[in-house]
Amino acid sequence: MSHPGTGRFVLSVDISSNEKAAAQFLKRLQRYKIRATWGCPDLSSEFVQELTDQGQDLALLVPQDDESSQRSWLAPWLEEQVELVRHRGLQLTTLALTNPASANHLDLLVRHRIRVVRVPKSSGRSLHAGSVRYGIWVAQPNMVLGEGSSWTTNRWSVHRSVRRSVANGSVLHVWLQADDLGNTPVSRIFNQVMDGVEKQLQSGRLSSDTLSDLAAELAPSRRPAGQSILRAA
Repeated sequence: MSHPGTGRFVLSVDISSNEKAAAQFLKRLQRYKIRATWGCPDLSSEFVQELTDQGQDLALLVPQDDESSQRSWLAPWLEEQVELVRHRGLQLTTLALTNPASANHLDLLVRHRIRVVRVPKSSGRSLHAGSVRYGIWVAQPNMVLGEGSSWTTNRWSVHRSVRRSVANGSVLHVWLQADDLGNTPVSRIFNQVMDGVEKQLQSGRLSSDTLSDLAAELAPSRRPAGQSILRAA
């Protein structure tokens, strides 16, 4: 999966109820010709249809509350949401979590053909086996952009991460919330990330991928639980 000299760039974006901010961000992405994985709380909205029309990747965003970590709540909620998604003919392979405790119920995802769970915690491991038994992979961002994040004040670390991804043939997984781009420091550091990414994309030393893209590659794989298969940038 690692190819020295060819890095992988993955962008995860979570949407709140403010779809106007998300629509503005989508326009920014069009400039870079980037496909992102969008964590959406409502996959029946008109904006979701716009995302799919433009070839963007969808993830079902689990609500951030105490109930979402309870199996008795998560099971029927997931059943209802997935049925809605499939009824609309949408492809869904990724679940986006805001409550890490929800990841304790990976077995619920098997019948719904969910392959990847994106958790909010930043980690050095960009993708690892969450459960070999259930074939579920856990995706963790190695760069979180948001208010108060150390990345918003350290531009040199951003540039080093992009270069390291290229040199190691590893994954650079960036996660942010669309609403946060109204925050000037977050918007500024995102532009710096994308400036570096754009140069590497144009040179062919970096590819733009989604979590669904990676899930499709990993589908036949079976490795010991917890073993990283993609080095972090």
